[in-house]
Amino acid sequence: MLLPKILAYAIPIASLVSVTLVFSRMSAENEITAMRASGISLWQIVNPAILLALVSSACLFYLNMFAVPHLEATRKSMMKGELLSNPSTFLRGGTTIDLGKLSVEIGEKKEDGTLKDLRVIEVDKATDIVSNQLLAQSGKIINTTENSFTIEFIDVIILDNNWEFLKNDKGENKSLSGVKVTRLPNANTTYTFYTNDELNSGNLRKRAKYLNIKEMIARLAVLKNKEQTKTVRREHTDLLYNLNKNLALSFSPLAFLLMALPFGLRSSRSETSIGLLISLIVMMTYYATILITGAFDKHTAMHPEILVWLPNIIFQSLGLGMIAFKVSH
Repeated sequence: MLLPKILAYAIPIASLVSVTLVFSRMSAENEITAMRASGISLWQIVNPAILLALVSSACLFYLNMFAVPHLEATRKSMMKGELLSNPSTFLRGGTTIDLGKLSVEIGEKKEDGTLKDLRVIEVDKATDIVSNQLLAQSGKIINTTENSFTIEFIDVIILDNNWEFLKNDKGENKSLSGVKVTRLPNANTTYTFYTNDELNSGNLRKRAKYLNIKEMIARLAVLKNKEQTKTVRREHTDLLYNLNKNLALSFSPLAFLLMALPFGLRSSRSETSIGLLISLIVMMTYYATILITGAFDKHTAMHPEILVWLPNIIFQSLGLGMIAFKVSH
């Protein structure tokens, strides 16, 4: 189920590396010069690569718009089902398990099953604010059923008002004065997590990233007829952002191609390592820009659905400009 998601990134990267290396080699062996001297234009030389990029984009369109959202939603559902039947498998060190209004953070899991540095967070769904936190130095699963598991927490304190263990300027832990702290008798307690109730208490609607293109368009049509409250506008922006991000990533092979061709079409001899370095720089720049625009996916005023196209526009414009410059020289 992860394979289509991996392919959605592997295909553009493979296209980028292959184009850079192939045209770098052709240029180093003076094959580009020989073809141009024979009357073959540079555009004719690069046409097959552009055609291959368009075919790759068509494949990515299907992956990003249909296969990946469907399989990611199915994988998440399967993982929830596994959590219901065998919760101890998913209670691993360095992980967070979401159970409706509760989430369990685990710092470390010992070989004997002991859980270290536990934190249980309770969120008020009405206000989306953390109402309580339970902190424990260690804990252990003491009972497991088909729809629940019980953890014994050791050395427990409970904090309210979303207080965090932050350090002051001197690197020392802040004082607990002014914070409501409840230390349990003997500092130990047990809590039973009912996975069926908690996992099924969430919203039945799928998140935007799990929707295919048809479902996104249908959801957008529904939101258009609703009262335009702040929540509706944010959901509308989130849907538009995910729709445009998937479209933009579908055209990433073409953006990589147009950016890589000018670097590959050099007249001097070059090593393979230089081509790989150029490919790495181009790839990192592209995906870093995508990540930066993703930081504004909830900001309606920033129009993230437009910002996400910036990497494609910049890369394709620069690539076409550099190719045109080489054609004229």
